[in-house]
Order: sequence, then structure tokens, then C-alpha cells
Amino acid sequence: MDHPKVRDSSGLRNLLFETMPFLLSAVIVFYLYVGLGNGHMFNEDYAVYLQQAWNIAHHVPMTNMGVVQYVDPHLPLLFQSPLTYPPLLPLLYAIPVDRVGFDVEFFKVLQLGILLGGLCLFCYAMRCVNGNLSRLRSLFLY
Repeated sequence: MDHPKVRDSSGLRNLLFETMPFLLSAVIVFYLYVGLGNGHMFNEDYAVYLQQAWNIAHHVPMTNMGVVQYVDPHLPLLFQSPLTYPPLLPLLYAIPVDRVGFDVEFFKVLQLGILLGGLCLFCYAMRCVNGNLSRLRSLFLY
């Protein structure tokens, strides 16, 4: 017959191994949140993503960026900027841009929230996929 204290410590250890990746993800994202600085190194790609998010929210074509683009026919295609960028990030930003505007601090926190959600989803998927493997191995894979 098993001793009750042995069963309790085993259950606690299993709970710790199951929740450890989620807690580690939360700690990493909290560390990144504490290290956020004021402002943003605002490069042209980030500006294009925010402008495209505004275009999506206001039903404007994504190629309407408010600038006239000159495409030099003599330049190789490698040195020309694209007329549009991939739409996934602007799709994620469309509703917040419509509601909040271009508040950079809000978008930094939103990006951390998306990162935390992605890490937790990854941890959950690893736990489902590695159900038959040891929990320590899935923690190591994380």
C-alpha cells in the first residue's frame, strides 16, 4: 500500500512539470515587459504594417500607402521595395489601429500578448503531442 505523502508529492511534482512551461513563458514575457523602453525604432517596415492595418480597417486598398512610388526599371528587383507586404500582421493590427490609433506603446504590449499566447499555445501543443513521452523531455524540447 502506498503511503499518502508519497502520492501527494508525486502529484505535486506532476503538476509542477505540467505547468512549468507556462510559468516560464509568463516569466519571459514579464521580463520583456519590464525592459520595454520609451519609443520605438520606427523603421519603414513597421510604418508600412501600421498603414496597411489602417487601410484594412477603413476599406482602402492595401497598395494605397499615401506616397507615390517610383520604380526604376533599371534597378534589379532585389533592390526595389515591394508594393505591398504580407497581410497577416496588418490583419492582426487592423482592429486595434481602428480603435486606438497609432499608439506605439499599446502595440508593444499587444506584441508581448501575442508572444505569450503563442508560447502558451506551443506549450499546450507540445504537451498534447508528447503525451506518451516523459514530461521532462517535452520540457527540454520547449
